[in-house]
Amino acid sequence: PVTMERGEWRAMDNVVVVTDGSGSTYADQSFPTAKALSQATVAALPEKSARAKSSTYNAGNIGFGGDARVGEVVAPFDRARLRAGVDATHVMGRIDGGGGDTPLHRVLGEVEAQLAGKPGPAAVVLYTDGEVHCAKTTVEAARSLTASHPDGVCIHAVRVGNRPGGEQVLRDVVAAGSSCGSYRTAADLGSPGALSQFVHGVMVGQAPAAPSAPPPTTPSAL
Repeated sequence: PVTMERGEWRAMDNVVVVTDGSGSTYADQSFPTAKALSQATVAALPEKSARAKSSTYNAGNIGFGGDARVGEVVAPFDRARLRAGVDATHVMGRIDGGGGDTPLHRVLGEVEAQLAGKPGPAAVVLYTDGEVHCAKTTVEAARSLTASHPDGVCIHAVRVGNRPGGEQVLRDVVAAGSSCGSYRTAADLGSPGALSQFVHGVMVGQAPAAPSAPPPTTPSAL
């Protein structure tokens, strides 16, 4: 798990890790990368005991392909539960094992529903190739997700594979969220240090400085 430096704390109260197990990730053999990065992300999330902005710490994950879903709903942070949800992720959507389409717009809507009523800022980490069912509805779903959560949603998209048009779709999805989001490729996270730095940037922020002690007072002479 990432650690806090002096003057830092966990700034995100909610986090959702989304893993693309659609047919295009199967065809391009990029699914193993998406799953491995999701597993590493869960392993790197801050501990419950880490210094935090608030006592709220919720997490969940969604693996998807076509209409199929696996994962754990957003609930109080439990690393073992999250890891089990990510470990269960596989190529989904067709009975022949080839995977279905990429309805990322519906998945973002499901994230929106799971975050409803949960206070505090949220981070959504997407591991996907960006080959979506419909680019326009996907961006609209990201915008709706952000608008529905008054404490802010930071969308971090990590592109796996090299599907044409995937980069622009994911950049547009990130832009539809709060300004705290980011876009990267899987290659950018190709080392443990880079992955740890990424998760640190997603989850950790600067804590306000402690108030300085008032200067000592000197009794006035009578």
